[in-house]
Amino acid sequence: MSWIMPPLDHQHLFEFAEALSAQNSFDEILSLIANESATLLVSDYAVIVLINPQTRETRKTVLFSGETRREQRLSQIRHSLIAGWIFQQRRPLLANNIHKDPRFKEIDFDDQRMSVLGAPLQIAGTLLGAILVVRNAERKGFDSAEMDYLKKIATISVPYFRNTELYAGMFLPPASTKTLIPKYRAVGLIGKSKPFLEMLQAIEAAARTDIRVLLQGESGTGKELVARALHKFGRRAEGPFVAVDCGAIPENLVEAELFGHEKGAFTGAVIARKGWFEKASGGTLFLDEIANLSLAIQAKLMRVLQEGEIMPLGGGQLRKVDVRVISASSAALQGMVQEGRFREDLFYRLHIYPIYIPSLNERRKDIGLLVRHFLEQSSRPEVMFPPHIIDWLKQKDWPGNIRELQNLVERLLALTPPEANSISLTMLPPDLKTALNDWRADDAATASFNEQLSTFSKQVILEALERCEWNQSRAARMLGMSEHNIRYHMRKLGIRRP
Repeated sequence: MSWIMPPLDHQHLFEFAEALSAQNSFDEILSLIANESATLLVSDYAVIVLINPQTRETRKTVLFSGETRREQRLSQIRHSLIAGWIFQQRRPLLANNIHKDPRFKEIDFDDQRMSVLGAPLQIAGTLLGAILVVRNAERKGFDSAEMDYLKKIATISVPYFRNTELYAGMFLPPASTKTLIPKYRAVGLIGKSKPFLEMLQAIEAAARTDIRVLLQGESGTGKELVARALHKFGRRAEGPFVAVDCGAIPENLVEAELFGHEKGAFTGAVIARKGWFEKASGGTLFLDEIANLSLAIQAKLMRVLQEGEIMPLGGGQLRKVDVRVISASSAALQGMVQEGRFREDLFYRLHIYPIYIPSLNERRKDIGLLVRHFLEQSSRPEVMFPPHIIDWLKQKDWPGNIRELQNLVERLLALTPPEANSISLTMLPPDLKTALNDWRADDAATASFNEQLSTFSKQVILEALERCEWNQSRAARMLGMSEHNIRYHMRKLGIRRP
């Protein structure tokens, strides 16, 4: 099935502009523009090249690779050369099968058949840069209608990031990671890795407006926690938050659950009942695993998003609702649109501000923090995970993501005797014991006994200090040693508070 260009209607333009107006840093603006360009033009990725209007030097190149996160096929140098043609000509570019295009015969594309569409970013006669969108050999080429489409996106976009540049560093600086980490830790989002911090920045930007957000990521990555954070730190924090798992509702009850029903609407409907949309009115409705909705329900949902009205099952009168919709899917919705299993117009209504939720395998550095968090939330927060077990968890594959890690922590706590305050190898069930022993056997640990002992001691003391917020007296009591002794080992092992 071929892709059909979505209509660039006024409603979508308004939502796109609203999303841009809520941003206050170059990274947020550029990411959103690239995201919309790549998604709306069904491309493998988009590139934004900015230039200094006075020196004509390239200032910044932003590459975006969409849902699939594929590596870009062209280098940044090649992108700049293609953008240079747009800068020189000051007009859009349409080049299908670019490696044979005579305008770019000096560029080596390694015989990669690619289609490139580009539009200049200019305002008041000043050229600020260019947007490029790229399709690989498997996709059809671009056409003139799509070129006009990209020109409209460029026209809408350029005033926003130009104004952002003027105000950057003045009175609207983006939140620092030092501020974001404790803020989102309070709502259960734990981590410090780069992918996690990028996600927090995206959440912070999306929370400043009521635009619809689509959360994309594997199952078990914590999409509902992200949705709750968007609600809590958004404009509707005082309103209700309603979470619905679209995959857990029987198909014959979905319409009644979402939109409500009147008395006698079906067998068993002895009283009228409000649906999830009405219950969430004035607040946020989180539709998890939205890909599970049937095409018929998708059509009804499309009307609600367009008109802000619902029709209860068995009713004859429309009811107004005021709801911010946050949707989530572990399936690739773009692929489902191509296969005809998800409505294209609904996809573009939901895909206003997408946020990618990284998998646990992409943020292994956060595993120690997450384990500690789960312990603090358990009935046995005093139990410690030895460093070698944490190291093993960090290299383990996690198909079930954070949910799987939490279940494993709970399982190990259940196996730990009441009198024990640390997980040991002997407590592990056979499957985990075997996996851990195999990893330790494969680990190229050629250090001497004394070196291994020092490493282990350092890890144990560090773990205790971090759990006690670097209070040396408390950490010493936890480890059953004197305060003088722990200070001696800290000096000997070179342990210093960060």
